[in-house]
Amino acid sequence: VMVGEPKRGKSLFELIMANACHRHGLVPLFISFEMSVAEQRSRFYSLIAKIPYERILSGQMSEAEFDRLEKSMRMMKNMQPFMMSEDSSSLTTISAIAGKIQEYQPDAVFIDGMYLMDDENGEPKGTPQALTNITRGVKRLAQRFDIPIVGTSQVLSWKLNNKRTRAITADSIGYTSSFVQDADLVLGVERNPDLDDQAIIRVVEARTAPHAEIHVKWDWKTMEFDEVSEVAEVDPSFD
Repeated sequence: VMVGEPKRGKSLFELIMANACHRHGLVPLFISFEMSVAEQRSRFYSLIAKIPYERILSGQMSEAEFDRLEKSMRMMKNMQPFMMSEDSSSLTTISAIAGKIQEYQPDAVFIDGMYLMDDENGEPKGTPQALTNITRGVKRLAQRFDIPIVGTSQVLSWKLNNKRTRAITADSIGYTSSFVQDADLVLGVERNPDLDDQAIIRVVEARTAPHAEIHVKWDWKTMEFDEVSEVAEVDPSFD
C-alpha cells in the first residue's frame, strides 16, 4: 500500500510502478477510483513520451513532442496489454475486481484510491469497518490469484506528529488500522521539506523488509523521475 497526504504523487508513483512492470514484459491492470481511463492514458503517455501532462491535455505540443507521442503509441501497440479501468457502478467492490482479474489475467493489479471502494457486507461507505472488510478482501484476492496488488490510500494530516517534515507513521494512516495489518508493505510518499523538487518514499511498515527510504527527484517539464541514490539511507533492522 502507498499512503500519503493528498497531492503528494501517490497515483503517479503507482503508475510508474505499473509502467515498470509493463516494460519488463508483464501485464498490469490499473484501476482508478480517482481518474477516468482518458486521464489515466494521458498521464501514462505523458510519462513514457516525456511530455508535460498539461501539454498533452491541451494539445499544445511541439512537432518533436508529437513525434515522441506517436512513437510511444506505436510502441504500445506492439507490446503486451496495459489494462486500465475506471470507477463505475459495476467496479467498486472486491467481487467486481475479482471479475476483472479473471477476465484480463494480469500479472499485477494497481488500485488507485482503494479507500473509495464499496463494502459488499453492507457497511456504510468510508467507515472503519467497511474499509477493514475491503483491505481483508484485497488481501484474499492477492492470495487467491497469487499476484501482487498495490493500492493507494491517504493519511490524516492532523495525525502527523512532526509538522515540518510531515513524516508518515503507521498511526497517521487514515480511516482504519487494517491497511497496516493486512499489507505486506506500506510505503509513505512524502514531500522533501528541504527540496521542492524531491519526494521521499519511505518504508513505513513491512512484514519481511528492512526499513529504508529513497529520495526521488522529479522534473515536471521533462517528466523525469529519478532516485537520488547518494542520500538514500537503509536501516538493516527488521524491527
